Amino acid sequence: MTKEANGSNGAEAAPRIGQRFKRADQSGMIFVVTEEVRGFGLPHFRVRRIDDPTDTRIFAFSALLDRHLFRAVQGNDLPEPSDAGQLRLSA
Repeated sequence: MTKEANGSNGAEAAPRIGQRFKRADQSGMIFVVTEEVRGFGLPHFRVRRIDDPTDTRIFAFSALLDRHLFRAVQGNDLPEPSDAGQLRLSA
């Protein structure tokens, strides 16, 4: 089911749980892979937006690896945490 990375034939490894992907469009939304979903014939993965945990979606393996749709995000490519929207109380 899972294709393994094998530099010689160009096959790419399946997304891993915890791996993050950024939309290639202007939205810049970042999703984290939470589980592999079976039952669609081809591999699919449930993801959730990192800035909105209530937004969960299912994407095909091929969609996550399509550079026109998503880019894998490394730790240093993640946006800096923002203070926007956080309530700060002071005495």
